[in-house]
Amino acid sequence: MNILAKFYKFNREIARKYGAIVESSKGSLLLLLTFSSKRGYDLYKEDLESGKIGKEILDLFLYPPYLASFDLEPEDLAVHLNGRLLTKETGDVKRDDMASHLKPSHGLEACDQHPTQHYSMACQQCQLPVCDLCTGNPDHKGHVFSKLQDVFQEKMKQLHGKLLLGHTTKNEVLIKKEKFESNLMDIQNRMISKCQHLHELIDQILQKNTVELKEFQRKENDKFQENLKAIDTFISDLMEHLNEMSKNLPAQKLIHLKLGSLSQDFMEFSKTENPDFDENETTCTLQEVNDLFGKLKLPQISTRWESGIEIDKMVDDEGVTEKPQVLLATSFNVPSNVTHVSAVSAKRAWVSDFYGDLYLIDDTGTEIHWLKTLSSGSGCHTMTKEGDLLYISPEKTIQKVLMKDFEIEMMKRFIPHAFTACCVYSSHFNSDILVGLWRKDSPGAGAIVRYSESLEESFIPQDDEAEDDEPLYEYPQYITENINRDVIVSDPMKGALVVTDNEGKHRFNYQGHSEDSEFEPNGICTDSQAHIMVADLITSSVQVLDKDGQFLFSLLTNSDPEMEKPFALSFHLNNLWIGLGSYKRMLVYNVPYANLNHQEMQ
Repeated sequence: MNILAKFYKFNREIARKYGAIVESSKGSLLLLLTFSSKRGYDLYKEDLESGKIGKEILDLFLYPPYLASFDLEPEDLAVHLNGRLLTKETGDVKRDDMASHLKPSHGLEACDQHPTQHYSMACQQCQLPVCDLCTGNPDHKGHVFSKLQDVFQEKMKQLHGKLLLGHTTKNEVLIKKEKFESNLMDIQNRMISKCQHLHELIDQILQKNTVELKEFQRKENDKFQENLKAIDTFISDLMEHLNEMSKNLPAQKLIHLKLGSLSQDFMEFSKTENPDFDENETTCTLQEVNDLFGKLKLPQISTRWESGIEIDKMVDDEGVTEKPQVLLATSFNVPSNVTHVSAVSAKRAWVSDFYGDLYLIDDTGTEIHWLKTLSSGSGCHTMTKEGDLLYISPEKTIQKVLMKDFEIEMMKRFIPHAFTACCVYSSHFNSDILVGLWRKDSPGAGAIVRYSESLEESFIPQDDEAEDDEPLYEYPQYITENINRDVIVSDPMKGALVVTDNEGKHRFNYQGHSEDSEFEPNGICTDSQAHIMVADLITSSVQVLDKDGQFLFSLLTNSDPEMEKPFALSFHLNNLWIGLGSYKRMLVYNVPYANLNHQEMQ
């Protein structure tokens, strides 16, 4: 979708500046320009001779997502203008600065104590608004009064500091919880391994004793068989003598017994000694077995949270302003060029590509599940605060995937007929769903709609202070929410991050930090300190801003390991997932700066 938006922007600029209509022939990339006036044609010729037209056409056709959709590299494509081969030229492109925020409202509020008066100041000691008559009240004797707006802003600054610190603390608790559970699993695995080892030793002893016992039994059985055989022979001989003697007279029988072999005594057999099992007189107790097995040491569990943080004593935290030392935790191949990523955990993430393939993968690149989503390079899926997946289906509807069984539910959110959904974000403050829309009948006019839990929809209003009725959004490609509830939209057609508050009031646009380079924002995300991260395709960097749009530093550039054309971003705990627009690779960096200012929290 962002490729199509790029062409629409090119057509609109040609029509606006030169009064020309751009037509493209079917089945080719041949463009035909028809001019409505000689003045427009003359201006076009001047820009053509200066090389400006050629540069714009090269920027159009060498747009990385466009090349990636055909699996091409810039050197694979030759672009001709009026029979001439175009070559890439560099030039300074400056963008007009825009207002960073709207002016605050100047509405007057009536005093509760003096209805004819309006609040105009605030008491520093009481931290309450006062009117001119209130200042003479004995309750305020000796107090200091300041501008109402200044006191309010200071109070809000403190509250935002508490909010930032609260979210940072939550982030640290989640990290500790994950490490804690990993440690418990390691201990359990070690105990199982020790138990299996003891079992193996006992089994070896049992097997050895059993073999020896059976061998002893075999030898003794052989002796028993020999004795039984000798007895049978003795009995047989005795019976034979008795039969012979029965034929003689008594005197002859006596003589026969005297002279015969049966006169000898009965044979004696060797004695058999029975085996025995010495069980050891020492009885093996449970404690002795436990000592042999190993002791499990559990720390005492406190009955209250001992983080050392007192909410009332939280102060405003400006966060980290210097680039931290990032580490490449892992990198792995993925099925296609990643255009959007939604991290599920430290080990899993959903990733999508230009063709609408949506995969659940682990941190080795193994595919766990597959879905079909919107075919575009946009933020077409998001994780809910409950841990389920929301995504835009190929039919442009919002669907939910339950992670426990991958069952799909249809969300009752109806996209306005004139619009097409291009990105989605699920708020982690409530159950609201933010959807970026692109107007089908008016290219270059986008919108953001918020769906509440009650199914009510509300459009983010346009910028009332914009010049020449310029729309607030042209093509909302990615959308997210900061912890101060600002709504952040990445709009590559506008060449800006567009930031509003949660009520839709425009706060600022960020159009890059250097006038020497264009800015093409793509993937965006935020962290626990309200930093805004954005992937800039032009400078091939991940830039970090504060919550008010002030550039802080480039977190990652081409000089970092495997970093090239970052396109998609997702931040989970301290891990930054990055999908690349240049090749089929996913990077996961560890970003430790979230802990730098809070080392005292345990």
